[in-house]
Amino acid sequence: MDLNFQSQQFINKSAQVLTCIFIFSVFLLPPLPIVPSLPKIQVAEIMLPFICLLLLLKFPQAAFKKISTYVLFWGLLLGVMFLSIAVNGRLGFLNDYFEVFKVFKYLIFLLFLTAYIDQINIVFIVRLVFVLVCAFNVLHYFNWMDFNNKIMPYYCSETHIIFFGFDSEGGEATKRIVGTASNPNNNAILFLFFVIFFFPVKQSTITEKIFFLLAVLGLFSAQSRTALIAFVPVCLILALNNQYQWKEYLITFIPVLLLFFFVVKMGNTYVTVLGKGVVKTNSVKGRLAIWLYLWEMIKEKPLLGYAPSKDFFYSRKLYPESEYVLYCWRYGFAGLLVLLSIMAYPFRVTYKYLKHKEALNLFLYTLVFIIASITNNPFSDQNLLLIYCLMAALFFANLHKIVNSEA
Repeated sequence: MDLNFQSQQFINKSAQVLTCIFIFSVFLLPPLPIVPSLPKIQVAEIMLPFICLLLLLKFPQAAFKKISTYVLFWGLLLGVMFLSIAVNGRLGFLNDYFEVFKVFKYLIFLLFLTAYIDQINIVFIVRLVFVLVCAFNVLHYFNWMDFNNKIMPYYCSETHIIFFGFDSEGGEATKRIVGTASNPNNNAILFLFFVIFFFPVKQSTITEKIFFLLAVLGLFSAQSRTALIAFVPVCLILALNNQYQWKEYLITFIPVLLLFFFVVKMGNTYVTVLGKGVVKTNSVKGRLAIWLYLWEMIKEKPLLGYAPSKDFFYSRKLYPESEYVLYCWRYGFAGLLVLLSIMAYPFRVTYKYLKHKEALNLFLYTLVFIIASITNNPFSDQNLLLIYCLMAALFFANLHKIVNSEA
């Protein structure tokens, strides 16, 4: 569609506003209960009609070309989803289509952000959002002004509020910050976005280094063992890629170690249960029992699984707590193979360009999702998937510039 200069300006200004709202919403805003009988709606979902309208007014062909191969892998996943729903006789079950909608939503936002994200000051916006995320988590941790009873119910289940800082018998226990991410494990993955984004390079200012350490503190305070395991290779790869000298290693990692010991000293010993002790914890025992139960079912339908079948998990109060197990159960080994391909593609396309921040950041956040998917469901979480979408868009938006610089 041909547009005059004023129309193009309107589209660009609207895109800038919507991009900023999107970033603030996925990091800070809870889903909204619009209709009691339906799932809560994200602010990002309310934005979708406006974003689709902008894309229709001027379809960003250059942006689509950058992501076209990546979109094919997600298209394969959609095909497997529909096939699994059909063969399981679930074409009339509305709940199953929410998982399909989640993929469409991801692709629409990826196209939109790839086309327009370079029109905003992304560093300033992310810094501002990070400050607000930190303030939110501080209020939550110390429960100032009865924050956990007044605000946190909009963000997480009642269980997380009741047992925040307490065990099942009412005694004092570890405080694992939930923040804006619905549970501590997701909150840790959210903070890993900031750890990667703010990781200090040789030209970093004091402010940027402080932001990095605050992100690390948030990660430690979420007390997610899987996220901490992911944190180690992330930091090593970042340091090696920046060609740190031994003094720079000390300057960067001594404060990180001090923060870790500070968190442990405060009584947050959840993360210290590592190594051989992990398999003896109730959380791991519970996961293993669920995985074995689902595996017995997977063996009966190994090719295409049981479809999303969200009611199966709701009615039994089951939490798969593994993206790989969940995808294998829902979509069989066909779905699992496509998921692994979706994970592998960003690795392949960014590996050659790790000298560039956008490529390195996507490479590392993909690594975080791959590791976290062992015991969590980051790709199934609506907010985390859109945060990953933001990191992917930052790379694809700069893809031509990166490729040309390497020529």
